[in-house]
Amino acid sequence: MSSHTFLLTYSVSPRAIKYEDTANVIRNRIARLHGSDGLIKLANVETVFKGTIILNNLSRNDKLREAKSIIENLFKSVFDENHTINQVDIHSAILIDGLIDVLEIYI
Repeated sequence: MSSHTFLLTYSVSPRAIKYEDTANVIRNRIARLHGSDGLIKLANVETVFKGTIILNNLSRNDKLREAKSIIENLFKSVFDENHTINQVDIHSAILIDGLIDVLEIYI
């Protein structure tokens, strides 16, 4: 088990014009994740979080898969039956100290 600091940035885009309201709801829900799971939202940068991530795997590749899964699950947690994952795209990039330069994640 190892602890790594990280910097995470993201963007939310509607898949069609009719999903712009859903995109706004999802953006707001992601912003409210501040404080959960050690996430700290930067006050003056709208779409950036920092924090510490605990990775249990030993190999670099397994840690990357674990980090990707953690971030995907975090983003997926903001969807519900009215604001679904098939209405928006989330693109994110995470810098994880001591692990990788940039890990890009698409949901």
